[in-house]
Amino acid sequence: MLAANGWRVFAGVRNEAAADELRAISPLIEPITLDVADPGSVNAAAAQVREAVGQDGLQGLVNNAGFGIFVPVECLTDEAWESVMNVNVTGVLRCTRALLPLLRTGERRGRVVNMSSIAGSTSFPLFGVYAASKHALEAMSDALRFELEDQRIPVSIVKPGPVVTDIWRRGREGSAQQQVSPEAFRLYGDLMAKTTRLTEESEVDGVPADDVAKVVLHALTSPRPRSRYLVGKTAPMMHVLRRLLPDVLWNPMISSYYRRS
Repeated sequence: MLAANGWRVFAGVRNEAAADELRAISPLIEPITLDVADPGSVNAAAAQVREAVGQDGLQGLVNNAGFGIFVPVECLTDEAWESVMNVNVTGVLRCTRALLPLLRTGERRGRVVNMSSIAGSTSFPLFGVYAASKHALEAMSDALRFELEDQRIPVSIVKPGPVVTDIWRRGREGSAQQQVSPEAFRLYGDLMAKTTRLTEESEVDGVPADDVAKVVLHALTSPRPRSRYLVGKTAPMMHVLRRLLPDVLWNPMISSYYRRS
């Protein structure tokens, strides 16, 4: 979407196969090997971008890396918790810290766009660590927005509902690797099956990735970018309901939904 609108895009990739796919899309896309969970990789990628843009600087930083593991909180290992936080929160911090100087360089100040989720407004069964990471991301983004206000660097949060991407498939695969005990499966097996079914359905009924990309483009180009963008039908509804409904109404509503599913 950005390259199609004439932007030169430095795209972080994990491997050469992904890089080749992006190169085939547009000559304006320049893949850069990047693992946001690795500080050395982030610093190397930032140095590569710095060398490429020079005094022109960057017009935007889109922090889009993220993944989830969907298991009961009781079954989360320290390693699983830390792996999600390391990518979804600390990885965003690393990239932002490394590239902010380039957003200050050039004739026009750049912008930061952080990809969150409706899970940054509320949480659901088995989404504990994913929702915690998105809540943390939004808190960090809100603080950053105030801190950068005098520097004229806007910070936007994009909050889609379920998106038609492979994040849910990867999340289920990651969840399957978190082996739960027979006792835990007895306690949570039905809930795990319902969550699997609901995430599979979201892959079909979710927001098209292009719709999210259009919102990112707006955040990067609008004279007045919003602090938060709620994308799709589900996200605005859930966001408003969670803000308006007291727990005494919200909790039974969510519980009833899972019982019916």
